[in-house]
Parts: sequence; C-alpha cells; structure tokens
Amino acid sequence: MEKNDIKRFRQRLLAIRKEHLKEKGNLEDEYLHKQVRDEVGNLSVSPRHIADVAGDEYEQEKEIFIIKNISNIIREIDEATLRMDNGSYGICEKCKEDIPIERLEIIPFTRLCIKCQEGKTKT
Repeated sequence: MEKNDIKRFRQRLLAIRKEHLKEKGNLEDEYLHKQVRDEVGNLSVSPRHIADVAGDEYEQEKEIFIIKNISNIIREIDEATLRMDNGSYGICEKCKEDIPIERLEIIPFTRLCIKCQEGKTKT
C-alpha cells in the first residue's frame, strides 16, 4: 500500500475515532444521569409496575451494549493505527494477502479480507 493511502486511511480512522469517543462520552453521561434520576425516583413510596421495571432494565442493557460496541470499535481503530506503524496495515491477518482498497474504504479498521471474513479460505 502506498504512503498516500496510509496517510488518507490514518486521517479517516482518527476522524472516526474522534466521533466515536464523543458519542461514547455522550452515552455514558446520559446513562449516568439516568441512573441518578432513577435512584432518586425510586425513593418514592408508590409501587412501580413490573412492565415498567422490565422496560427500564431492557433500555439499560441496550445502552450498555451500545457503549461496549463503540468501545470495541475504538479499540479496533487503535489497533489499525498500530498496524500502520508496523507496516502490516491492509494485509489480511489470516491469509496474508492484501486487503482490497475497496474493502478498506468501507471498513478501514478491518483485519481480514472478505474471503477470510466469510471463512472461505483454508488456513
């Protein structure tokens, strides 16, 4: 892969990372504020319907899942920039072939070519 491509992908990865960090921070803040509101709201003596409790728990689990997913993407981006530094960016970790630029355009932090991702190659 050419240096210009690496530079372009690095800039793109850093921009995606910045967006994801901002989104993660916003979700974490929102989640914590919601937790505090819920704790204060639970001090009342009025009973809560079980469906309301279940709905709240579902929403909390969904928010935690989204935050974890964003954290995983940030980690993948960080690891992709490390691969750029050590010269292995754009090379499939499984078959060691070049990952097509078109695939990197779609998922710039990918580690595998499409064939290996789909399990169609032998190792």
